[in-house]
Parts: sequence; C-alpha cells; structure tokens
Amino acid sequence: MVTPKKLYLPALSILATVLILLIIIGISTFRNLDRQKQVALELVRHQGLTLLQAIEASVHNGTAVQSRNAGALVNFVAELSTNRNIAYIILFDSDGTILHQTGSENGPARDHPGIRPGLGEQETSRMYRHSSGDEIYEIAKPLSERSNGAQVHRPRVPDGNSRLPDQPVHFIAIGMKMAAFEEARQADLNHAVMMAIIALALGTGAAFFIFVIQNYYLVNRTLRQTQDYMHQIISSMATGLVGIDANGTVKSYNLPALALLDITEEAIKGKRFDTILDFAATGISDTLACGRSILEREIDYRTAAGRSLPLAVSVTPIRNPDGTCRGAVILLRDLSEIKTLEAHMRRSEKLAAVGALAASVAHEIRNPLSSIKGFAQFLQKSTPKESPEREYTGTMIQEVDRINAVVNDLLIFARPIQADPETTDAAELVAHVIRLVQQDANEKGITIESRIKPGVHNICLDANQITQALLNLALNAVAAVDEDGRITFGIDHDDGEGAYRIWVQDNGPGIDPKIVDKVFDPFFTTREKGTGLGLAIVRKIVESSNGQISVMCPPPDSPRGCRFVMQLPLAMEQCRQGPLVNDSK
Repeated sequence: MVTPKKLYLPALSILATVLILLIIIGISTFRNLDRQKQVALELVRHQGLTLLQAIEASVHNGTAVQSRNAGALVNFVAELSTNRNIAYIILFDSDGTILHQTGSENGPARDHPGIRPGLGEQETSRMYRHSSGDEIYEIAKPLSERSNGAQVHRPRVPDGNSRLPDQPVHFIAIGMKMAAFEEARQADLNHAVMMAIIALALGTGAAFFIFVIQNYYLVNRTLRQTQDYMHQIISSMATGLVGIDANGTVKSYNLPALALLDITEEAIKGKRFDTILDFAATGISDTLACGRSILEREIDYRTAAGRSLPLAVSVTPIRNPDGTCRGAVILLRDLSEIKTLEAHMRRSEKLAAVGALAASVAHEIRNPLSSIKGFAQFLQKSTPKESPEREYTGTMIQEVDRINAVVNDLLIFARPIQADPETTDAAELVAHVIRLVQQDANEKGITIESRIKPGVHNICLDANQITQALLNLALNAVAAVDEDGRITFGIDHDDGEGAYRIWVQDNGPGIDPKIVDKVFDPFFTTREKGTGLGLAIVRKIVESSNGQISVMCPPPDSPRGCRFVMQLPLAMEQCRQGPLVNDSK
C-alpha cells in the first residue's frame, strides 16, 4: 500500500528542485552582475583615459598655447562635456585648485580628494554616488611634462566656471555617468527576478498539478477498491442479485443468481430479464413503472430442465435525482429448504397429533381386544372342528390380531425415537434381515441377494432401529413382488457427501408416479389389509438418525420395480463400540 508520505515525495522533489534552481539563478545573477560591473568599470575607465588623452593631446598640440587663446581649450572641453555620458570635466592647477569645470551641477566639492601635489604621472579613480542620486565614476590624471605649463586664462564663456587667471593646468578630472550601466544592470536584475518568478510559478504549478494528479489517483484507487469490495460482497452473497435498467435489460448479476435461475452468463448478460422471469407475476413491471418496492413475493420458477423451484423475489427501485425510476435491483432467494422445513414441521405436527391420539386410545383398545380374543379362543375350543362356528371364531381371532398389530404400530409410531448409533458390521446387518424374511420369500419363490460395496465393513448406526426399518421395507417388497421375483439389499458409501446408503430394491410392478409423494404419509396404503404406518415408521427411524429416505421408481438398473434408499451420515467418531447384530434380535 502506498503511504501518504510516499505520495507527496514527487511534489516535495519539485519544490526542492525549484528552490535549488532559484539559488542557482541568484548566484548566477550575482556573479553576472559583478562581472558586468567590472567590465563596465573597465570600459568606463578606458573611455575616461581616452578623453584625458584627447585633452592632453589638445594641450600638447599647442593650439591653445600658441594662440594664447585659453578659450579654445575651454571650448574644446565644453564640447566634450556635451556627451550625455560625461558628468563633468575639471581642470586643476598644481595646488589642486579648480581652474575650470564643466557640468558644475554634477561636479564634486571644490577640493578634490584625489588631486594632491606630487602625484607625478599616477592616475587615480573612484566611484561615488552624487547627492542627486547618480552614480559617478571619476578618473583624474596629471598632465605629462611635455604638455605641462599650458596657460589657461579666465575664459569668457557663458557658464562662468573659471576661477583664477592665467594659471598653468596640471591635473584633469573627468566624471563619467554610470546611468547606462545601472539601467543595464537593473534590466539584468529584473530579468533574473522574472526568471525566478517564472521558475517558482512553474514549480508551484507542477507541484500543484502533481498534487491534483495524486489526489485523482487516490480517489480513483479508493473508488476502484470500493468497487472491488462491493463486487466481492455481491459475489459472496448467498442470495441471487440481478440489476436491470428502466428497459429491463440486465446490467449486473452475481453467480448465485445464475445458479438459482439455472442459466449461463451468455443467456443473461445484456439480455432482457423479462424473458427469464415474468415481470407481471413478480411485480417487477410495477416497480419500473411506479417505483414501488416488492418484498419477498413467492413464485414457482421452472428451470430449463423442467425442475420446479420456489423463489422469493424482492425488487427495489433505483431512482434518479428527480425521483424517476432508472432501474431496479432484484434479489432472488431459494425457498426450497424453507419449504422442506415447513413440510417437515407440518408433518411433525400431524405425527404429534396422531401420536397423542394413539397414546390416548391404545390402552383403551387393547384391553377390550384381549377380552374379545380370549372369548373367541374359548368358543373355538368348545365347538367341533368341522363346524362353521369354529371357522368363524378363527377368523375373529385373526382380525383381533390384526387390530392389535395396528395398535402396536400406532404405539411405535407415537413413541419418540432416540437413535443410539454403534459400530455395526454391514454384512451381518443385511444377513440378519434376510434371515428374518427368508421364510416369507421362500413361500413365493422370491430370490433375495445382497450387494455390499467392497470396502464397506463397519458402519455407524442404531442397529435395532435400522433393522426394524429394513424389515418393514423387505416385507413391503415381499408383498409387492410376484412369484419368482427378486429382492436386492445393498450398501455403499459416498465420501463426497459424507454419507452411506442402505437400499432395498424389488422388481415388482412399482408405484404409480401420482402417489409417490404420499407413500411416507401416515395411514396411506394401497394394500387392502395394510395399516399405512410401515413406511411412516421407516421415515421416522431414518430421520431420528439425521438421515433421509427416498424412493426411485423404477430403479436405475431395472425397467420396473422400486428402490427405497436410506441415506445416513458416516459420523464414525460419534459411534460407540457395540455388539454386532445377530439372530437373537
């Protein structure tokens, strides 16, 4: 994960780069200005020396001396002073007294500090700022010997700057204005400042741009993470979810929805959902039209394979800011388990009612039955063997026994069953049940065989109860199979489901598909003398062991007959070590 500190590193790097760039620009500007100043001073110095040499040459030529016309020198100096870069020109005598000067408004004080007697050929220069604010570069130089001694009379010039009459000129000082240099330096400084401002602006803009990009990246990443998280939540939902637009076109879905609807992604992606679910029956059309929510509406959905599946459909509208409906979210929930539990609850309530009835009347019925059977047996013994009365009393005793068997079944059915699983030999369990029904099977010429899957030895179950259940199934099979028929017992296991299966199969006429769902209901029977409690007791025994029982008509390996399958959990760790079943049970 990228930390906020790392995200700000590029912006900090740019700011550091801009700061370094500003320092470099500052140092470079300072050095350039200093170098330009030195170059300008050298240039001004050369210009000043050139002017001094020109004045000295004028004095040396003797034009002014020979003509004894001091005004010619003064005029020459005045003409030179017209240059806008020259602040003033001053002529001194040997004592440093000003003999003549031009540009007195820009000139220095009367006593020039750089003009002192005895300087000889040495030139002097200085830089100072005039009271007017102008920066002046001044250079002074004594005249050479060949020109020394020139006479300057008081000039009759308009400026009236001549001080003394007819004194020899020994020194000349020229003040050069530095305004042009100052302007150039100020322009360079302004340029440097402008470059610094531009660099700072660019750096700040780049930093801001990176900051915006980083924020966009953070927002985009957060949005993507949120979308991924929501996608994971939707994908992990046990409830099916389908999102549609206002036209009913599927925009999103999750895998549980595909599993519930028993369709592929190609059959739903981008397709109209009303081709899969009836919008009118589910209320989706009302949601899209009026924005009304639908909560847990039960429908019977039929898959492409023809399987009926109870579904609870909830529809919630998706609204635009103006309140109009832009689509809907549809939640699909499988009600199969709930329906099974409801049916089991109703059956349990029915069984509880039957059990309560059986428990309340069983004793009241058995007591008179005992008396009736006793009198019938007495009458049977007191009548001749060949008389019709003896036959009637025999029939009476048989019917009393049958009623007593029904009462016993009622008591068994009403009594709570608590499974007590123990380790049981599978082969011995089947062999024991076969021995119990072998006599009845032999009377009809029925063949009994067993199919125990190799590797199935010890299994965990309540041997007494499962023996009773197998015996009931076997007796029903003997009654259903014609003469010379076949009954098969089998045991196998399914490690994938964590269960083993015990089944009884016959090749009789089978069961009408219309009544298959009723065969386990109490008191439902198709036999003339059946009680309708045998299969109900079998299911109660199997369910007490947390198992399930089902019927297959016809079996998978036969064109006719039935197979009753008891599916029981393995759960060997819950078993206690118990004795193997035997014939004494």
